[in-house]
Amino acid sequence: GEADTGRHDYQNKTGSINKNSISDGTVQSVDEIPWCFLRKLLKVNAECRNCAQLPKKDGDDKEEEEEEEEENNDLLDFDKYTGDEENKVNPLDLIVALFLCADSFLQQEMALKMSMCQFPVPLLMPHGNKNQCTLMLWALREIVKEWRPHDLSESKGFVEDNIVQADIPFYSFVRLKNCSLSKSQVLNHVLSLGQYNNNIFTHRDMKGGAPERKIANGLVEVSWYLPSGTENIDIFPKPIAFANLRGDIGQSLPQFSFLFQVSTATFVFLDRVEEAEHRILTSLQDVRSKLFLVVNRKAENGREDMMSVKTMLGELDLPKASVKIKDSRVNVARFSEKLCTAIKKSTTVLTNTKTIENMVDKVVDLGFSVDESNCDDQKKAAMGIMKGIGVRSISDYRSKQLPLQGINWKRLSQLEMEECRLKQAGHQELEEYKSHLQEEKQQIKENCVRHFSIVWSPSSIMTGERDNHIDNDNHKVNHNILKRSCKKEIIFCLVFFLFTIFLQLQLSFFFFFKLLYDCVYNDWCATIMTLTMKILLLCFKYHMKKREGVLYYFSFIFYDYNFCSYSSLLISFMARCA
Repeated sequence: GEADTGRHDYQNKTGSINKNSISDGTVQSVDEIPWCFLRKLLKVNAECRNCAQLPKKDGDDKEEEEEEEEENNDLLDFDKYTGDEENKVNPLDLIVALFLCADSFLQQEMALKMSMCQFPVPLLMPHGNKNQCTLMLWALREIVKEWRPHDLSESKGFVEDNIVQADIPFYSFVRLKNCSLSKSQVLNHVLSLGQYNNNIFTHRDMKGGAPERKIANGLVEVSWYLPSGTENIDIFPKPIAFANLRGDIGQSLPQFSFLFQVSTATFVFLDRVEEAEHRILTSLQDVRSKLFLVVNRKAENGREDMMSVKTMLGELDLPKASVKIKDSRVNVARFSEKLCTAIKKSTTVLTNTKTIENMVDKVVDLGFSVDESNCDDQKKAAMGIMKGIGVRSISDYRSKQLPLQGINWKRLSQLEMEECRLKQAGHQELEEYKSHLQEEKQQIKENCVRHFSIVWSPSSIMTGERDNHIDNDNHKVNHNILKRSCKKEIIFCLVFFLFTIFLQLQLSFFFFFKLLYDCVYNDWCATIMTLTMKILLLCFKYHMKKREGVLYYFSFIFYDYNFCSYSSLLISFMARCA
């Protein structure tokens, strides 16, 4: 009941055409924020994340001036600064809430539109309870990307693949609890190096990113860098997936374990290493080849923080190339270039890749869920359908697998067109002819309903009864159409049959009288008669071939026989005359 109500509200508020759906008006309350976000997202409006903040009202400017005066009077009264946080929503909380409330088809549509807006899409979706996530495999199924690696730049070729099946390097980015460096902001600089800095990942310094996250911690977002084949423009020569864990690894330890196991490399952002985080990092295996540390060195307490980092490095035995230190004198843009160089080098050394589809086993081992069903019966049915593709011809496969788009659909279109034009009514009354058309349309629609109730049941698909049922229905439809198309052919054949009988009788009387008077005819007369009959036969065959009826084949037999009888009669007559 609640799901139906939510879907009904969604259709009313986003799918209907009204003044709310065609206008980009600002939201006036927190309740309108999700619907405004959905409307703009479905229109591929990259400004949809700005809906998470309520606009200023007319009297807000004066209120702000008064608040600034009060703040200047008492700078140490921090309780006065927490007043309007209730009306602000973090965009990540908004996205998580919408995905948790949406059905599977809306999730697919949202993920596709977010990918088109160059937003990261959810890979692991956290639930309300801690350490429980869902792999959004089904939601990402509709995303198809194309790219041109540098090895295909000369041939101008490109690669197109479903993003969950693409075998590309997978890089994860996480942080420790005490990290003051914005991981998402650094990632944005890496993905737009030397170009306009796009806010791909939401961070605290962008518009609307300051409010505290309440339900989005533990969310894993993924974005893809896809090269265009131009070396002086592309940042990386190969496609790379960038996963971003929201929150620190101490709060989302299962998500961190999953990312470390499936990733080509994992980058950990930190200021210092505390005891609990030290235990987590030292418990990892195979860290030397796939673990990178991004250390933010600050001026204050820098010595103590770096000592904790050096202690952990000694235990992990990491090479120097796996540690990247950001000094306080270096800005984020400059440090991003250094980090980008390290990622490029790692792509040539680290070759292990994993598709999102192949991550299901790791997800199940960690106790996470998958948004796709793993039922064996469904897999068998899907494999049976896949095996049928390519075995038959396209027309045969289409008629069997998509029966409602075949003969029924074509005939229904013809009937609806004829119902508007009424060109083939003939001598019938228009109302009577129109009622016949409507009866035939109703019969076709009943057949379509029967397909849904019988043909598409799982048992009929598994047992093969569905194909036999479709064949029988197609045979019946073909028979009815053929029966209707043969009416005029039957009339034409009857008239032509009477005409040939008349010619045969006339020719017989002609031969009889000629034999009776023993008249000798020249050869030119017999030749003219033979050519005349041959021309009549060819004309009739051409006419029947255009009509493409079954009587075409019977007419061949009948008139070929008559032609042979005429020819034999002429030859015998000529022999007797000679």
